[in-house]
Amino acid sequence: MLRFAVFASLIANAALGFLWWTTTPQPDRSPPLPPASIAADRDDAASATNAREAPPPPSLAALLADPALNDTALIERLRHCQLPAALISQIIRQRVHARFAADWQALVEKAAAQPYWNGSGNRIPDPLRQAMRDLDRRENQALIDLLGPDALEGEPGQLSTAEYDYLPASKRLVLTQLLDDYADLRNKTWREARAVALPEDQAILQMLRQEEDAEIQALLSPAEYTEYLRRHSPAALEVQNSLRGFAATEVEYLQLLELHAQFVQKFGAAPDSPPIGPTGARDRAQRQHAWQDVLNSFGASLEGERAEEWALQTDGRYQMTERFGLQQQLDAGTIRALYRFERDFQTQADALNAYPANSTDAQYLMARQALIQFADQKLQALLPAATRDAYQRTFIGLQIRGLKERASRP
Repeated sequence: MLRFAVFASLIANAALGFLWWTTTPQPDRSPPLPPASIAADRDDAASATNAREAPPPPSLAALLADPALNDTALIERLRHCQLPAALISQIIRQRVHARFAADWQALVEKAAAQPYWNGSGNRIPDPLRQAMRDLDRRENQALIDLLGPDALEGEPGQLSTAEYDYLPASKRLVLTQLLDDYADLRNKTWREARAVALPEDQAILQMLRQEEDAEIQALLSPAEYTEYLRRHSPAALEVQNSLRGFAATEVEYLQLLELHAQFVQKFGAAPDSPPIGPTGARDRAQRQHAWQDVLNSFGASLEGERAEEWALQTDGRYQMTERFGLQQQLDAGTIRALYRFERDFQTQADALNAYPANSTDAQYLMARQALIQFADQKLQALLPAATRDAYQRTFIGLQIRGLKERASRP
């Protein structure tokens, strides 16, 4: 139904665009007027000639309703009428989609008729999903044949131009179709293996990866393929996931990508590759531990503020503090000051925990009271009253409340 809503919007946009075009003053393209003496003599003859030779141009509605005009002829007439290219594109998209609307409706009805017990949630059966994809490709190809390789620019559901801006539009379409097809084949293999990859399943997955890579290389130029690997290969995606939260520079990203390639060459598999065989789970855990060592070494190679940023973004405690700070709309400086307070508070709280439970030791009581005062002073200086109330529900906030409750007991 989303496609119908999109194209209904296109129709409305087309109507608005044509209204704008027809009501916007157009530049005067008439030839210069002849001298007045000559013009006066020609008025009657010119009027009669124009009446015979220049019939009024047809309206847009008449053009769209003309059964003698196919899509190509209609495009030529619309361009001859000097309609904006964007408006022509919207009109043709609506016209092309209308030819496929019955097919789409039939597939939507088949999807709606699927018994709920055929799959979890709203999962569409593979044959029906493939039929939808094939129909979408046929419609897209019809648009490209009429409007050229850039016909799908800005079309909902197409690849992000910012993400694949190094590829021409025609290759983007072929690439997304190729990636979708191989993703379906991999998912099918995993479902049939019930998410437990035996050696034969892993062999199939490896073959699919090799065939996919070969097709991508055949589609792209060497420079485009190199850029694709740098941005979208499985190795690139794994490195990007490792850098999540850390605003890496391109040099830092490429450095870690090279370390990942060395890791795969050494271990024979990526850190998160699926486990294989009876020792697969153990082997994968060892690879992940080794990859963490690589990340730690990478962080140690950074200097100054970059090293501090890495330490923060790879610290789970800081990430919790940052999430709270962002929810409370705190600035970055306040979030980091709050994190330093929490680190200092936890160090002192751990020292208190060395005392026996419900201790009445005078030194313990003094240390507990000093920690409560430290927490109150720091939080009052850092956070506004409303944020301090919300902070009571955090991990450190609950510890502070616990200390105060124990201190209030006789």
